[in-house]
Amino acid sequence: MVLCETLADARRLRFQERIECKVVTVDGSTISLSNTMSGGKSNAAAAKAGRWDMRESEKLKTHLRQLLTQKLELEKEGYICLLYTSPSPRDRG
Repeated sequence: MVLCETLADARRLRFQERIECKVVTVDGSTISLSNTMSGGKSNAAAAKAGRWDMRESEKLKTHLRQLLTQKLELEKEGYICLLYTSPSPRDRG
């Protein structure tokens, strides 16, 4: 499974780069191995939801830090771990 920051990143990985694994976004969208998409928030739902819940944001950041720690531990044991994030604006230009 790969965790992506955005649905656009997940789509790019799964369909353009043809990564053959389940891809999940931070907001809960999922692209399965059979290429079905589910979950997440639509633009309309996000607009209705209003402001981002800061507690949820902090939970996700904490979870990401835990995953990064696990990734480093696995790499020390000789495993290869991949983490995909969006390019920063300065990397795009």
